[in-house]
Amino acid sequence: MRVPYEVRYRRGVHLPALDLWIDARNGRELAVVSHAHGDHIARHRRALCTEATRRVLALRTGSGSRRRRAVAEEPPRPGLAYGEELELRDAVLSLHPAGHVLGSSQVLVRHRGVRVLYSGDIKLRDGRTAEPLEHVECDVLVVEATFGRPEYRFPPTDHVARAICDFCLDSVASGVTPVLYAYSLGKGQEVLSHLADALRHDGAPPLYYLLLHYWMALFGRGDFAVRALSGVTSVVSLPFFWAAGRRLGGRTVGWVAFGLALSSPFAIDYATSARM
Repeated sequence: MRVPYEVRYRRGVHLPALDLWIDARNGRELAVVSHAHGDHIARHRRALCTEATRRVLALRTGSGSRRRRAVAEEPPRPGLAYGEELELRDAVLSLHPAGHVLGSSQVLVRHRGVRVLYSGDIKLRDGRTAEPLEHVECDVLVVEATFGRPEYRFPPTDHVARAICDFCLDSVASGVTPVLYAYSLGKGQEVLSHLADALRHDGAPPLYYLLLHYWMALFGRGDFAVRALSGVTSVVSLPFFWAAGRRLGGRTVGWVAFGLALSSPFAIDYATSARM
């Protein structure tokens, strides 16, 4: 079958008809950079990328960094917006969200009646810190399939995130510092986003885990000892309910507030539970 459009790979994707390089690993006169991961960048005379990618590259390859593979030798130009069309010789180029990391893009080149799409690193699952993947129609598709083999089957994202959050919360509760290894761009931000949500919805602020650590050091790690912290905290809080009620409406209101706090199902549940 006749190839509708020639695409080559030599340490980067090359479109010979345009002499255009995409994610070239060697410096080029002109190249498109799909995203800011180290295996997709080099020192080019001129680089085309999204504004978010340009800014991340400026931070990752600044003058104080040992990684001197800066993305451009010319003065920085504003990055392209998603969907913005750029005329390049007799072709039209545009960038579209890839869902991989912040600013990552698929590269669409329309040339001689053919739509060539380079996916770069793409992610089909929704992420928290990257623009969601856009489905783009094309005639020629060039896919970077890092985990494209059928043996790669990953568990649902929510299951992995919950396991990571539980590990961190349980480690802190045990007085141990959790350490996570994650790539600095992309994975690190995703993990932090899930941890932030876990802390917001966990119901126990960080101070609770600090108190629990010292409580267990004094009274042990048994089930009764651990739950006792919540019980003692609840009992100690009762006079404050009485004082608040009395201040707002007198002694009668104070005793009503005291009784409600003492008999509330929510208060009882909290007083008999512990987060580990």
